[in-house]
Amino acid sequence: MLKRTLLIILLIMSLVTAGAARAPFRQDEKPDGAVEKKLTPEEEGEARALAEEFIKRLEQEEDI
Repeated sequence: MLKRTLLIILLIMSLVTAGAARAPFRQDEKPDGAVEKKLTPEEEGEARALAEEFIKRLEQEEDI
């Protein structure tokens, strides 16, 4: 439970920091002028599956 809470707090902090760092620029533009790559639906599905697997493993560790 504590691990998951700390992980969620860390995730939120990293998202807030990333958002604040990107604020002065357009959402799809980086400071050096490069454009972020948008994920394809296939890549998004893979990322979602990996995230779900990670959460399941984390919950299993908590049960032990």
